[in-house]
Amino acid sequence: MPRQHLRAMIGTLVLTVAALQPAGAVEILAPGSTVAGKSIADWTAGWWTWVFQSPSDAVPFSDPDGSLANLNNGGPVFFVAGTGGGPVERTFSVPAGRPLLIPMVNYFNTYDTEEVINAAIAAFPGSVTDLFAEIDGVPVADPFDYLEVTADFFSGGLAQEGSWIASLGVPVGEDVFPSKSSGYWLMIDGLAPGTHTLRFGGTTLCCGDPFSTEVLAEINVVPEPAPWSLIALGLICVAAGRRRGAALTP
Repeated sequence: MPRQHLRAMIGTLVLTVAALQPAGAVEILAPGSTVAGKSIADWTAGWWTWVFQSPSDAVPFSDPDGSLANLNNGGPVFFVAGTGGGPVERTFSVPAGRPLLIPMVNYFNTYDTEEVINAAIAAFPGSVTDLFAEIDGVPVADPFDYLEVTADFFSGGLAQEGSWIASLGVPVGEDVFPSKSSGYWLMIDGLAPGTHTLRFGGTTLCCGDPFSTEVLAEINVVPEPAPWSLIALGLICVAAGRRRGAALTP
């Protein structure tokens, strides 16, 4: 088989596989954007449900080093945890192509009257005194622009035995409703495969004393493997080209 034909076929295979890899440009989605059919605010409700139903001894915001980051975290959006107060450093892996939902400072209210919940949610933004976020050392501009508030009450699911929300006194089997969330969140998309650094946090006075949180995360974005069907197709093309080249060779 002529060498130029073989090089062309291999080049086509490489380009096709490369096309499956996520784009390298990092994007912070605008507030209110839709991701995988849901608004960012709706994803924050999903984030809180993830926290509510987590085991009481493995709550994401209490993760000391990143070892809990992937626990029950397999949806189309990767949930990144904040802290229960104070700074923490974590290291974890994220599959390429999944947006990251990041809480700079957030708040929820649940299992109370709707009037009490609405009043608390409305007051929260005014209690936040500081916000910050950096992606690979580059500060995020205007972090106070990224307010997300759930428009309606949501259910945090049925309280599971041994869950964090059950440890707060919600009876096992009870619906965690009505719930609402408010906070400053970033939805980040397009992190290229490789190692990235995220730093985020802030301060709120919503509960009387100042509450501050800070996360420094080293994230390893792992590329998805190319589908075996595509690799097999490329190998078949190369093999077919070889046979044709052999037939043409005098």
